Amino acid sequence: MRRRLIGLAVALGGLAVVGDALAVDAETRKLARSDDWSERTDAAILLATEGTPEAVKLLRKLLTDDQPYVRDWSVYYCDRLKNEAGIAALEPLTRSRHEWARLNCASALGRTESPFAAPLLTQITLNDRSAGVRAAAMTGLVQLKKQVDVDSVLMEAFQNTDADVRAAAVVAQDKLRGASAKVMALAACDDPDEGVRCVGTWLLRRVDRSALLARLGQTHKGDRWRSRVQLAENATFLRARESIDVLVALLDDANPRVASQAHRGLRRLSGTRLGRDRDLWDSWWKANRAGWTVTKEMPPAPSVEAGDTFARYHGMEVDSAGVLFVLDASASMYGRLDEDATEGPSRWELATTELFATLDQLPDGLPVNVARFHEDAKAAFPTPRALSKSTRKALRAFIEGTELEAATNLYSALRLTLRMKGIDTVFILSDGDSTHGEIVRDDRIAPIFWRANRSRKLAVHTIAFGADQSGSELLTRLATNNGGRLVKK
Repeated sequence: MRRRLIGLAVALGGLAVVGDALAVDAETRKLARSDDWSERTDAAILLATEGTPEAVKLLRKLLTDDQPYVRDWSVYYCDRLKNEAGIAALEPLTRSRHEWARLNCASALGRTESPFAAPLLTQITLNDRSAGVRAAAMTGLVQLKKQVDVDSVLMEAFQNTDADVRAAAVVAQDKLRGASAKVMALAACDDPDEGVRCVGTWLLRRVDRSALLARLGQTHKGDRWRSRVQLAENATFLRARESIDVLVALLDDANPRVASQAHRGLRRLSGTRLGRDRDLWDSWWKANRAGWTVTKEMPPAPSVEAGDTFARYHGMEVDSAGVLFVLDASASMYGRLDEDATEGPSRWELATTELFATLDQLPDGLPVNVARFHEDAKAAFPTPRALSKSTRKALRAFIEGTELEAATNLYSALRLTLRMKGIDTVFILSDGDSTHGEIVRDDRIAPIFWRANRSRKLAVHTIAFGADQSGSELLTRLATNNGGRLVKK
């Protein structure tokens, strides 16, 4: 039924409305009210294709449907919504008390890529009370850069008192690359908020490399680990002699995350595999500075090898000054890594055994927290606690007391990581797709998190624990886009 109706909508398009409006509308209404969520999803594409205000009233309900797949697919199908009156009919959803509903509205409007959506997207960008919703609206507006003056809207948003809104405007400007891109980037580099300064230098390296080089190494009073991680990233990107100077200086940074980022950058730019001893790198640089040249293509980042001395989790070093481990506690974790195996430990048993071994290896005093997710995400502690015998005992009790449940709500786990203070690194272990929560589609989860994490600067490492291809792709995107590594089991 679903394939037949989708084919009908695509094939007939406007003719379905003009030639047989009543018949198609009657069928669509029936599908939109069906108890079968797949049929409600079918209705979404028909309603978006029809695009009349009456159709969009029904579509609004699907954008806030109880079934997350219906909501996400309804957003996706709004790329067919081009009718001015139909687009305007989405407006009541901008006033929803639910943040996720307004986020769906902003994303749906952006999917239309229609200039008729611009007034509503502008309204959301400048007035919504959620920085995440505003960021989604900005992303949609950028798609209209050839039709409306998006540049001025982003500049106005950049004046907001909320640092997250200012950061979102900078991130959106990267896609726009308008007349104000360099102006905004330079202003962001001197913003009072450290996270905004991070995205400011990130944008500057994309619009004016020479300007970034001139500012390389510039510090601000009160800068913490985020700025130094961004500095190491910028230095690696620039591939200049000044880059090596900066990276060598960061090798003995007090924050392990910063020192590791600098070490990886040095290996990548030099092609030399030395340990993390700054004296060794100082000696190498004194001997090689005069003859060192920039290569057109940087060699790939080297793998972990001897000389990297942190404890490891699934083979990845825990080079962090505050770490969160996140475990998938969905019912599928009862299964085995080898789905054909009839005996042996379950995925959950393997995952928890590895976690407990890592916790035992990590040094006392390191701030650590553990979270699990199924229908929702929950952490052992509100904020990380220094590792000790009692902390390890409490973390073990938290995990051992977990009951696996059917749903997989990865989005809630990602939101939890963004809210948690005192961490710079996250390890996420999961065995499949997200199936529950406010957002479930991979192509929505990954960019929403990426936009929010641009200023947060969390390193996100992922472990695809027997995940299928789709689940592995999402975990790959989360790691690749957020300064992390991926391990497949």
